[in-house]
Amino acid sequence: MLQLLALQLVAGAYSPPDMGLDAWFLLEGDTWHQFQLAGPCPWDLDKPWPPLNEPDRTTHKGVEQGIHHSVSKDLITWEDRGIVLTVGPIGAWDDGLIFTGNIAKHDGKYYLFYTGIPRERRPDAPCLTPIGVAVSEDLVHWEKHPRNPVLTPDPKYYNPNGDWRDCNFYRDEAAGLWYAVVAASAATDDYVAQGPCIGLARSRDLIAWECLPPIAGSTRYDLGLENPFLFEREGVWYTGHSMYSRFFSEEWRAEHPDEVAEGGLYYFTAPTMTGPYTLRGGLGLQPDPPIYACQIIPWKDEWLLMHRGPDRWATALPKRIAFLDDGRMELRYWPGVEQARKESLAQVDAEASLGATDAPVAVGAAPLDCFFEARITLDAGAKAELALGDTFRVGCDRDAGAIYAIDLATSTPRADRTAEADLTEPVYLRLVAEGSVVEAYANDVLLFLVNRPEPATHEATIAIVGSGTADRVALDRLDAGNTRYQYGFNY
Repeated sequence: MLQLLALQLVAGAYSPPDMGLDAWFLLEGDTWHQFQLAGPCPWDLDKPWPPLNEPDRTTHKGVEQGIHHSVSKDLITWEDRGIVLTVGPIGAWDDGLIFTGNIAKHDGKYYLFYTGIPRERRPDAPCLTPIGVAVSEDLVHWEKHPRNPVLTPDPKYYNPNGDWRDCNFYRDEAAGLWYAVVAASAATDDYVAQGPCIGLARSRDLIAWECLPPIAGSTRYDLGLENPFLFEREGVWYTGHSMYSRFFSEEWRAEHPDEVAEGGLYYFTAPTMTGPYTLRGGLGLQPDPPIYACQIIPWKDEWLLMHRGPDRWATALPKRIAFLDDGRMELRYWPGVEQARKESLAQVDAEASLGATDAPVAVGAAPLDCFFEARITLDAGAKAELALGDTFRVGCDRDAGAIYAIDLATSTPRADRTAEADLTEPVYLRLVAEGSVVEAYANDVLLFLVNRPEPATHEATIAIVGSGTADRVALDRLDAGNTRYQYGFNY
């Protein structure tokens, strides 16, 4: 009982006390700093939130009331540093809520940007959702800049009554310029095909900004292009955004009746920073719930994807981005996650294997957070299944050329969590279970992510129907060392 309790008090995913949403990251020396939207849990909105220290303040309409700071050496285990910023006092430009921003370092100081949402609309405001900044010399003590909000839309290019939020930055060292991309709404159709767009601005000091025309847009959504990014690699420019499948417009659905709307990260490429950009594809795409609030960060000669979700308030384990020969990107298993592999619970070595059987073969008792892996070899007509008790099942069908999550209620493949796969050769399946989410990989390529119910049992099993084998089986405990907070199973 004591051992089980200890396992339940740690979690692979990370979220700060109370509640955390979108996060952004800064590497300083060998330490990663995470800044995350924070606030009271949804069920506590009728109570004072201690960081505000305003017990008589009336209830806010949302949970995003501050920014939380945490640090890590490995992007896996995080140490809480507390709330560093909250909404402003009543009457301030940011006295309602705080939405997504980002962080940059310039001339030895740190600039923490955020979108300020006023409690009431002000007729003299430059837009509905202006962007301000707090400045620090030590990443601990922050002062909001007196010229806030510093980043606002130019009505020549952008609609001040539309989107203007979720900034991200690119540094041009040679020119001494900072560029910001913003989730925006175009003022006219001269710049993008329709309102939702990725806006662009530039600055030399991160305080005075000049707006430039939008660089990309889309006609597919009813929502702004949230969490935009911009980076360059080997002469190719990438920009993109996060999206939920439920925000694909009715017009798009009518024009594409044979296509399935999927959420995740969408990206464009171009030969220059300002375009023209072409939509190239997506990362982690699947019908809702998808990965969200995606951030792409470079580290140690690799590019990593950080995100929250799917459908939970926590920073997920990092994913490695592979750049294909044609310029497209692909999400893969990141070996850095291996440091969370703490204990071997069961193993079938490379020389031994589990033969074909219609009945599931028990491998071992799996804790809540674990790695479950096996190399599956199937002959024609064969199928295989890996399962984590009654909480997650994934199947392989050689003839169908598919790997899929299995619906727990009907024992049938889930169409919304099915990936094409060449099963004429052995495939190495990897399931990474961390709290309420299981990530499924085939030969280290991410297939999909699935939310699972709170588990009752955790027996890891393998079943093969037809002619085939499973070998190189491993069941290991995952322990990132992060404290589990009060979200129940949604961490």
